[in-house]
Amino acid sequence: MAPKNKNNEISSTPNFFSFNPKIIPYQYRVIYDTEKVYDYSLGVHYVMLSGSVGSAKSTLMAWIIIRHCTKFKGARALIARKSLTDLKDTLFQKLLEMLTNAFKEGVDYTVNYSSPPSIRFKNGSEIISRSWSDRKFTKFRSLELSLIAVEELTENNTVDWKFFDELIARVGRLPHIQENLFISATNPDDPSHSAYEVFIKDSVQKGFYAEKDKMYHVYYSRTEDNPFLPEWYIEQLKKKYDEKMVRRMLYGEWLYIGTDVIYYQYDRELHFKLENTKPRRDLPLRLSFDFNIAKGKPMSSCLFQYDPAREYFTFIDEVAVEGARTLDALDEWQGKGYFDLPHNPEIIVHGDASGRHNDSRSKLSDYDIIEDYLANYLRKDGDSLDYSIEVPRSNPPLRTRHNIANGVLKNSEGVISLAIDKRCKIIDKGFSNTRLKENAGYIEDQTTEGQDMSTAVTYGIWYCKEYGQDDDAPVQFY
Repeated sequence: MAPKNKNNEISSTPNFFSFNPKIIPYQYRVIYDTEKVYDYSLGVHYVMLSGSVGSAKSTLMAWIIIRHCTKFKGARALIARKSLTDLKDTLFQKLLEMLTNAFKEGVDYTVNYSSPPSIRFKNGSEIISRSWSDRKFTKFRSLELSLIAVEELTENNTVDWKFFDELIARVGRLPHIQENLFISATNPDDPSHSAYEVFIKDSVQKGFYAEKDKMYHVYYSRTEDNPFLPEWYIEQLKKKYDEKMVRRMLYGEWLYIGTDVIYYQYDRELHFKLENTKPRRDLPLRLSFDFNIAKGKPMSSCLFQYDPAREYFTFIDEVAVEGARTLDALDEWQGKGYFDLPHNPEIIVHGDASGRHNDSRSKLSDYDIIEDYLANYLRKDGDSLDYSIEVPRSNPPLRTRHNIANGVLKNSEGVISLAIDKRCKIIDKGFSNTRLKENAGYIEDQTTEGQDMSTAVTYGIWYCKEYGQDDDAPVQFY
């Protein structure tokens, strides 16, 4: 019987007893080493699963966590990630699926679904969860753990990396547990990243395994190692990412992108080329917003169309107003005539998920204001607008948004999937200028000209690429 998730949907994750690590070689090596090779009398062993997307790192990590908790009475394992929401959607969900049909809930284990979630086994072992998006790292200091499992190390920038120093002091504090592990899973990044410095630098590599000081272990994996992926998966990723990101995300290479300009695939001659573009009648109009309007920061929004058949983006117009209220931006769009086009197209709103929260200048959120404006707008011909607001509950990780945008600008096969009308001068500046903030890890430098507009643009791109062809897209109405 196939396992199901908490929504009673069929899951592709095997349960604990049906999991076969010999199918994917690196998985068996990790399990064998953690059980038979590591000398725990020397102290805690640190493991990094450095793998490309789809290489089943989380599945392996979930199995090791459950094995640890069921083998050792009174063990205490921590699962952790920068964002608790992401953790619940990934590793915690993977644990639930792996427990299903292998153990009986309510008898062998119980689940606390409140935040932060946890799992307790009948032998007294426990899995707890934590995050540090608030950067309050000292809250870990009361924990006593025998195992720590961290997802996506490289999503943590230089400031976030303080979590590592706090956590490593918490494992190995249960003397009755002989096996003490810190295990992590991540996609590769720049060799300048702290994860590379800690785990990979000065290590000795043999095949897909590398060792450092006998206590630090790295296991490399590639997308193609996983035979359970559908045949189209790898080819789709090659179309999604640019050449350098394919080397990282599919082949597991730690390599420098080679520039501090975020949108390094942008070429004015190739992308900034349209003039007086008219909207296509067969496609919706899409408005995407960035609501960061601190001092000196404009409220930025852009208008584009996405052709899902060609997976092609056409950016038609933009609005950026210093210190504007949300209503000011909407009035600007109305003044440009897009709400009164003769064919009355559907209008789809995308943008910054933080706009779901109350605006500091109003009791309503930004999306409440947009919803109210569009719902009550009466066109010059007397008709109402056909609209929807499609915004995820949280913003994508910065690197995910940047990577997808670079793949749209030019993917690994040399395909360009975006064009910009020359009236969009701020979009051009944003793609040309937006850089990483110096000495701050992977954070956008908000002082670069056009940064806000490039953020609005890439929120729209990310949403369409992730959900644009999905009938079950997470539509939110405000």
